[in-house]
Amino acid sequence: MAKKKTTLMIDENVYDSIKIVAVAEHKSLSLLVSEALGEYVARSKEPPKQIELPIANVGKLILPPHVDPKSPSQVWEYIEEVDAAADYGRF
Repeated sequence: MAKKKTTLMIDENVYDSIKIVAVAEHKSLSLLVSEALGEYVARSKEPPKQIELPIANVGKLILPPHVDPKSPSQVWEYIEEVDAAADYGRF
């Protein structure tokens, strides 16, 4: 793999710690930093872990006659309209 040369501004304490680890692992600073950044990038590409959210019982949703309760898209559109109106104090 091709390599690129770059200059980094690193906190002095972090730099000293990296040097110690590099010596202990018999690696160059470049290799150690490259591996660390590679791992960071790989982790950031992983999909976020799913979490279970609590469900609150807020009562019944009363739909106006023009919203078909069997149409999820119509119901969601109505909910979004209500939310938007609430944001502007109209509901």
